[in-house]
Amino acid sequence: MLLSVQQKVIAGFGFASALLIIASVAAYNSANRLTEASAKELHTKVVLVKLEEVLSELKDAETGQRGYLLTGEDIYLTPYYTALPKLNKEIQELRKLTSDNPNQQQQVNNLKPLIDQKLAEIQQTITLRKNRGFNAALQVVRTNEGKQLMDKIRKRIDLMKVEEDRLLKIRNLASQQSAASTLTIIAITILLNFSILSLVYYLIYREMKSRQAAENEILRLNAELEQRVEERTAALKNSNQALEKHAQMLDLATDSIIIRDIDDKISYWNQGAEQFYGFKKDFVQGQYIHTFLQTVFPEPFPQIKAKFLQQGRWEGELIHTKKDGTLVTVASRWTLQFDENGSPTSFLEINNDITSRKLAEQALTESEAKFRQQAQELEKLLQELRRTQSQLLQSEKMSSLGQLVAGVAHEINNPVNFIYGNLVHAQEYTNSLLSLIKLYQYEYPRPTPKVNEAIEEIELDFLSEDLPKLLSSMKVGAVRIREIVQSLRNFSRLDEAEMKEVDLHEGLESTLMILANRLKAKLVQVTGKSQQLVEIQVIKEYSNLPKVECLAGQMNQVFLNILTNAIDALEEGIRKDLVESPKIWIITKYIDDGKMVRIEISDNGPGMTEDTRSRLFDPFFTTKTVGVGTGLGMSISYQIVVEKHGGNLECISSPGEGAKFFIELPIHPHPQAKVANI
Repeated sequence: MLLSVQQKVIAGFGFASALLIIASVAAYNSANRLTEASAKELHTKVVLVKLEEVLSELKDAETGQRGYLLTGEDIYLTPYYTALPKLNKEIQELRKLTSDNPNQQQQVNNLKPLIDQKLAEIQQTITLRKNRGFNAALQVVRTNEGKQLMDKIRKRIDLMKVEEDRLLKIRNLASQQSAASTLTIIAITILLNFSILSLVYYLIYREMKSRQAAENEILRLNAELEQRVEERTAALKNSNQALEKHAQMLDLATDSIIIRDIDDKISYWNQGAEQFYGFKKDFVQGQYIHTFLQTVFPEPFPQIKAKFLQQGRWEGELIHTKKDGTLVTVASRWTLQFDENGSPTSFLEINNDITSRKLAEQALTESEAKFRQQAQELEKLLQELRRTQSQLLQSEKMSSLGQLVAGVAHEINNPVNFIYGNLVHAQEYTNSLLSLIKLYQYEYPRPTPKVNEAIEEIELDFLSEDLPKLLSSMKVGAVRIREIVQSLRNFSRLDEAEMKEVDLHEGLESTLMILANRLKAKLVQVTGKSQQLVEIQVIKEYSNLPKVECLAGQMNQVFLNILTNAIDALEEGIRKDLVESPKIWIITKYIDDGKMVRIEISDNGPGMTEDTRSRLFDPFFTTKTVGVGTGLGMSISYQIVVEKHGGNLECISSPGEGAKFFIELPIHPHPQAKVANI
């Protein structure tokens, strides 16, 4: 862009002023550096003066010492007493003055002890002169300790003077350099300003000459422009006639055709738009389209407009509000219009009403969603029905098993009680008969030959010894049968259909008795090896738990399901040579401040993957072969513990780490849990 003469002059003077300001700032900074260098130079001179004053005060103290030692008169001590406070003050001032120089600070620190020692030596000789006379003080002076200390002090002060002289030279040189720099900057500034002003004068002169030539060229171009304007006017007249024909065609179109400028203000609004939206052309002319139509865009308008300006066209669906407040959906097509120079001038927008189609599509979508939801609900209901049916079958199976166990236990219990009750009397009778035989042998030591023959035939001595043992064995067997019957009765719990307080340890022991045949030692075929005799060891750690209010028979079913799965897992691990010493741990304890009990049942089997563990309590999920497991045992156990007792059932397991089940039960279930079991 070309600058006018006035602009060039202003720019030249502005540039010169800027240079002057910059030079002034530089000169000011240089002057500050000169002032700073001068201050440092003065500071160094003050340090040198203070060093001289310290040395002078020490000399005054020595003068007072000598006068007093020679005369013994106190008046000669005046210089000494005057020097003492001044020395301390001057040492402190030296510390402050040299605070910016660590080396000098160290020298001051080394000088202070020497001065203290010198003053102590002077005080010592004065005290000896005062108390013991001239000769005593003279002996201390002859040791040359005072002279040596004074020499060291002079040496330290001389070193500090040398350092300060060196700093004085450096700072003096810096002051000279700052002064020279300041003068140089000022001279350069004056020279540059003179050069710029000369250049401005030259530019003004050249501009005046070129302006005369430009005015002549402008006259020539004006003549050419007038001719072109006449030609262009004729062409525009023809174009306007063609545009009027196109405008009439657009106005009669049924589609809504809108032309808006770059700022989205309406410049054309056809009859189709008037009929569709209800707004008259005079009302919308020059208005921002998206305000009165309350346009709802499928994405933010700035993003749509940026894409449109970049690509030159856009298509999409918009929601507009008609004059009567009705919401309509339109398929909108935008086309960018350009002038002869390729610059965008306006937007052509064509809108078609698709409200009916969108409503139909929405109704179809809602109908599909409704049918899909119904199908999902039916599928869920079918799965629930299958689960309930399987649970009923399982419950009926367990009920039948319980009835069978209870019936067998009852039938066995009566004859066993008869045998157990009569064994006591049989043992008493046998002991009486054996006592009578012994008494008879004692009273009649010489039986007849027939009696001796009968005694030998029946082996009376062996019979007398073995018969009590035989009766004792029968009694032990009868007790064991009674215990088994009691365990069967405890496991079935047919007489406890409601929640009652029961001992969970009895349920665990009854379940272990039922599974005793699977726990005892037996031969197992190990993969790649010969058969091995393996026994599953059960380790119990029972706490002193109170009786827990629960459904005893169903809790026994939970114990049976978990222990059976543990035994199955251990046997599978043994067969695959993954487990060497199979063990099951049963631990009971209090939790939640004594409000709940926990039964932990764990094994050292092969464990399970996270996918298996996460689906463990799903209905019909099983890892066993077809016909071996139904996939309902753990699901039913979860329902019994969580839903019926308000407890918690969890499993922790990972491959190679075994499995651990946590059964947590409230000692007194929540009333809602009791209602759910009615």
